[in-house]
Amino acid sequence: RNAAMSEIKVFSRHLKNFYIRYQLEKSVKIFYCQTKGGDPTGSCYVRFMSLLELASETSYHVELSSIADPDDLIKHTNIVIFQRFYTNTDNCALEKVVEDHKKRGCIIVYDVDDQIFDPLMLQSTGDINARLANKISEQSNFLASSADFIVTTTETMKAYIQNRFSANCLVVPNILSSEFWLDFYTKRKSPLCKFDHASQYLSASYRNNKSFKIGYYGTSSHIKDLHCIGESLDELSKQVTTEIELFVIGAFQHISTNKIRFGQRISLPKNNSYPNFIDWLHQVTLDWDLGLIPLIDDDFNQYKSNIKFLEYAVLGLPIIVSEHEVYEDIAKNNVNCLIVGDNYSTWSQAITLMMDNPMLRANLAKQAFKDVSESYLSRNNQVKTYLDAFEEFFVCCNNL
Repeated sequence: RNAAMSEIKVFSRHLKNFYIRYQLEKSVKIFYCQTKGGDPTGSCYVRFMSLLELASETSYHVELSSIADPDDLIKHTNIVIFQRFYTNTDNCALEKVVEDHKKRGCIIVYDVDDQIFDPLMLQSTGDINARLANKISEQSNFLASSADFIVTTTETMKAYIQNRFSANCLVVPNILSSEFWLDFYTKRKSPLCKFDHASQYLSASYRNNKSFKIGYYGTSSHIKDLHCIGESLDELSKQVTTEIELFVIGAFQHISTNKIRFGQRISLPKNNSYPNFIDWLHQVTLDWDLGLIPLIDDDFNQYKSNIKFLEYAVLGLPIIVSEHEVYEDIAKNNVNCLIVGDNYSTWSQAITLMMDNPMLRANLAKQAFKDVSESYLSRNNQVKTYLDAFEEFFVCCNNL
């Protein structure tokens, strides 16, 4: 019996060592993109919050880390993911972090969801000065050239990356965090509740006493996109008796007022961390009647993802979206949105149609919410995820 107990103890030690080794082989570290204050950016939450939720039910151990933090666990990490760029970090320091992880045999992954490799293209957005554009370009080109694998969001970006950097490129589409975007409704009323009695919008009292509220939110890199519908709204406001209010979040926060031809700016909350921003966004958009997603057809925008459509849909907004390949996989005209061309008359016609048809708005909003919540949320996703990508990383590396 003593011999048997001794063997069990030995077996237990081996089993423990195997378990630890297996866990280490599944260890992933993400160096997140940071705000000026050092917090994770919105893009970090978009790309990796859903991964953290999914990984919690698997053997993967996923850790978010600041690139400025001491890295005493570097030897225990198997996959290291770098994201976009690190403007708070010196280029030489970034290169050292990458080199240190390479020396320890880590799989280096670069996650990039925009065309940020060309400094002139970055400057063309009107949002980034030459110095910052050059730093972003230098870092993104270095990370892409150093990575074993590059992960991006669309097939268009994949084709560009494979042509310029590496054949080892995978597409992992954006999906939304169920915790941030869906669980919210267990605490507050659903944004779709305003459509429960959509016929009330047909009443004369409603049309006479209520303004029609149109909303848009996005970063200032989309200034050109928003301006493309300015003429439509200017012209439309002269043709209809209903007061039209346009609310703009984010896009013009740091632009002088005299550059804005229309729209009321809604100041961002003082606590602008992504979780707080999403909570705040749900509240301020509840009374919006319509959400616009203009996207002009230029070199920069062809590499964008469909993230704005996903977010608008989960906010319960009826959507008018530009006809653009970026939204082909999710936007369905007259089913979950209205799709329009870039000329101002088509935008005017679509907005007028939405204003005059509350039932149409309700049906489109409900279908968009259904489509996104059934396929693009972390708990109900029907697209490739980072967990699928991890398996491909291991298979490829084991075959080398």
